Amino acid sequence: MFVESMKSDEKMFCSSKYIKLGEKVKMEKISKTAETDKTQLAVKTYQIIHFKQIKKERNKRMNIRAISTLKTKKKKGFS
Repeated sequence: MFVESMKSDEKMFCSSKYIKLGEKVKMEKISKTAETDKTQLAVKTYQIIHFKQIKKERNKRMNIRAISTLKTKKKKGFS
């Protein structure tokens, strides 16, 4: 589903860059041919890595927000 919507150069990018990282990620075999398994593994890994990056950015924003609220509370006299 996701693989078909990708362009051929994106598929190559995924399989070349993320396949080594993807081997560590446990996932069920979706199809019987090795080539599609590799592609889907690469795509899954790409999605996982992308999700981790988004999560990291969100945490960074949340930390900044938390620090700014702490600063405002200290100014008002709260502990």
